[in-house]
Amino acid sequence: MNQTLNPTIGGAFDEIGESSLKARDLNNRHQEALNHYLDTITDFINVIDQKVQLMKIVSSQLEKLTWIETNSTEETLQKVSSILHICLGMLSGFKSDLKAMEESKIEADCPKTVSAFREEIELLEENILDTEMIFFELRTDTEFNDLDKQIAKF
Repeated sequence: MNQTLNPTIGGAFDEIGESSLKARDLNNRHQEALNHYLDTITDFINVIDQKVQLMKIVSSQLEKLTWIETNSTEETLQKVSSILHICLGMLSGFKSDLKAMEESKIEADCPKTVSAFREEIELLEENILDTEMIFFELRTDTEFNDLDKQIAKF
């Protein structure tokens, strides 16, 4: 520091110069952190989109099951029961994912993604319940089966 310079000005120059270097370093770290955050959000959205697509596939298959004409043999009921068991396991996992999303408040960062996930969970749950009802309640109900046969004639 120059001897003729006011010590306050010299000290301010040194402090500001040091702070400027630190700010530049923090800006670099800030950009790295921001890039990492954005990459993580993008990865999260991609994973959730893939899970939504899986739920759509499962829901579609369950819908197809409810429309097939079949006698409810023991073998058919066992296979459908196994399918429903697998679907319920998947549904449970998806609901746990949704709960974690709600607790982490990530919906504020990607509301459309979380909303689509929530809606697809509801559809999957509805399709599971419909399939269960069709195979284990309605198809074993003789009154329903008689009515179904009458409708099929038209």
